[in-house]
Amino acid sequence: MALAHTPTVTIEQPTNNSMHLEDDVLLKARMDDNGTLKYKLDTDSEVVVCNNCSSFQVTLNNLANGQHSVKVTGLAHENETDDATVAFTVNRSQQEQLAVIIL
Repeated sequence: MALAHTPTVTIEQPTNNSMHLEDDVLLKARMDDNGTLKYKLDTDSEVVVCNNCSSFQVTLNNLANGQHSVKVTGLAHENETDDATVAFTVNRSQQEQLAVIIL
């Protein structure tokens, strides 16, 4: 009987403690095994993105200004799990200030 492999989940985007000047943020994650991948943004419900996959990318739309946290969980076929969490900030007002300075 083979030993179960614990998957490793990596969030490639957004990076931890990053600042975003727009309210749409790309979430890109991968797992080193095929299985189910899902994410949870802040206190929202968990969203299953794909089954029998090893990576995904989705756009988190219309995020409010302020700090956010996203957790990605991977469930491998052997029912082994791993997760990764990153924090990031949306600051659209800083983008508006930069636009004024550039003009």
